[in-house]
Amino acid sequence: MSNQEGSNPEGAASAGSAPKSKLDSLSREDLIRFVKKQVENNKEVKKNADQVQNELKIKAEELTSVQSQLEVCTNEKASLSRRIEELTGKLEFLNMSVAESNNECTANELILKNKITEFEAEFQKTKDEKGNLEQQNNKMLTELEAANTLILELRSQVDDSQAEAVALRERRTVADVFSLEIKDYEKKVNNLQKELKEAVASSASIREELANLKSQHTSTKSSQEILIKEKDDTLKELDRLNKALLEEGVRSNEIQEELAQVKSKLNSIEDDRGSERIELSREVAEAQRKINELEDTVTILRDETKRLRTDRDAAETRAEDLAKDYESFKSRARFVLEQKSKQDAQESHTEEIEKLEKTLAELQETIATLKENRSGLQNDLSRAREQVVHLETENRKYRRESDEAQLLLATTMDELRASKTDFEKNVIEKTQLSAHLHSLTCQIDTLKTHNDKVEHLLSAEREKNNLKIDQLEKQIGEERKLREEAVKQLDDSRKERPSRPAPVAAVYPQFSDREYTPDYRCHSTVSGKLSNATFGEETQVHEPSLEDVLFGECSIQESDGQTCDETEHCPMTYEQLMEELENLRKHAQHTRELLSESETANGRLIEQSRFLKEEIRRLERNDERKEHLENMEYLKNVIIKFLTPERVASEKCQLIPILNTMLRLSHDEVEVLKRAADNDSQTAPGTSWGSYMKWGGFS
Repeated sequence: MSNQEGSNPEGAASAGSAPKSKLDSLSREDLIRFVKKQVENNKEVKKNADQVQNELKIKAEELTSVQSQLEVCTNEKASLSRRIEELTGKLEFLNMSVAESNNECTANELILKNKITEFEAEFQKTKDEKGNLEQQNNKMLTELEAANTLILELRSQVDDSQAEAVALRERRTVADVFSLEIKDYEKKVNNLQKELKEAVASSASIREELANLKSQHTSTKSSQEILIKEKDDTLKELDRLNKALLEEGVRSNEIQEELAQVKSKLNSIEDDRGSERIELSREVAEAQRKINELEDTVTILRDETKRLRTDRDAAETRAEDLAKDYESFKSRARFVLEQKSKQDAQESHTEEIEKLEKTLAELQETIATLKENRSGLQNDLSRAREQVVHLETENRKYRRESDEAQLLLATTMDELRASKTDFEKNVIEKTQLSAHLHSLTCQIDTLKTHNDKVEHLLSAEREKNNLKIDQLEKQIGEERKLREEAVKQLDDSRKERPSRPAPVAAVYPQFSDREYTPDYRCHSTVSGKLSNATFGEETQVHEPSLEDVLFGECSIQESDGQTCDETEHCPMTYEQLMEELENLRKHAQHTRELLSESETANGRLIEQSRFLKEEIRRLERNDERKEHLENMEYLKNVIIKFLTPERVASEKCQLIPILNTMLRLSHDEVEVLKRAADNDSQTAPGTSWGSYMKWGGFS
């Protein structure tokens, strides 16, 4: 200030020659107004600079919030990717389990189809046997018709012989001469009657045995009918099971189609997700690049604000200097005015005015530069605002995409839950199928036991039938002997008949061909009772009188009726016994065939039950293995330890029970592991790590 004041007279002296500026033409009040305007402009510039700084702070905070939101989005994206990977792993596991269940269902279907074919073959065999039995029955009916025709013919012969006997009785004349011979014949007749009684009793016992055999045959037929009914029931059950299996196959096909659709959806979702990931990564990279650019611009703006602050401080210092200069100018102006008024030194005043004009020009230049800087800062702020708005729109877009990804994830989760429920349904159906297979095995076991019982009963009946056949053959042999003796006696009596007609006529009806005619099936129980009653009466009459023998027609007719009724049964029972023997032989042959077929069927059933038991054990082992899926890491370590060379003796043998409990191995597999462990323990001293490397595929 003192220097300036000291230099004022010199400036005033030199101002006279300098040209006058605009400030020289201004009055004092105008200069004061001009200076006040400049001060107000400086204050406005300061205010604008403060506003710019506040806006920059706000934009920096918004940028930090946008960066935090981007970090949150990236974290959500990473969590979504991890969740998607977990879901894909679960889907792969579900697909594997569904494939295993489908394989098991196909195996069960094949087993049941084989069983159905075997049961159909057995049913066809039973149908063939039934047809054979019907043919045999038709043959027996034809034989019975032929026997009935023979019975009618023999009855006609009996009537003829009775007529001959009546004619012979009418021709009787004298009997006194032949009384002794008649007595002999009576004794023979009594003996023959006794033999006939014994034969009739034996034939009655044989009839009873035949009736028992028939009842046993009917019981076996009823048991066969029961077995046929049981087979029909089993075939119905098998048809129902086949239908159920077809329904299960349709369901499994539908489930497979649904799984294929789900897989295709998941693949499309994964493709879309991959493309979205790529787009998101690109957008994130672009956003990161933009963020970096924004950070660079923020740093530039910060540097610019620092520079503006320094400029503002410099402007403030300048304004203060200008204010001080203005005050000094005021004082000098007063001094100059006083000097002017006193000395009228116009030249110094002009110099001061020129200096003031220069300072004002400099201030105007600084104000112009500050305005330019302000406009540049405003442009930068507008660009920053536009970038912030763009980033906000991108953030909204990212949020929208993340919401869409979450919706897709929710839909995939719903689909996974649906597939999980379907898988659980498949597991439940599989358990039901296994339970049904178990019930089928139980039914097969019961059928097998019933078949064994039937075989035992058939074998017992066969032995009984063989014994009865032997007894009947013996009785038939005895009856044949008696018949041959009776035929011999008849032949002898016929040879004696031409020379002695009367006694032969008296005895002939008892040994005529009438005894071959009747069938025991054609007689009623009344005739049997009458014959038994007559036999009882004959046993009471020991010696009939000579008159009754020679001339008593009633007694002769009674004896003839008795002998006819008694002798009618013997030859026909022989034929029937032969037929029954043939039928029994056929029945025994049929039972043998049934036994052989039942043995083969039993073998097939045993093989099927063994196969079903193995399948059930395999399914149980698979279910037990699924329980140990949580310990897969432990199982992996055990397997690796089993494959590595032994550090301690018999280490692999100690690991076999652990592998058996976790993998549910069969007995053969355990034996294979034991043999492998023994071989490894034997070859352990000579082996090295190189052999394991070669064995493991590392060579």
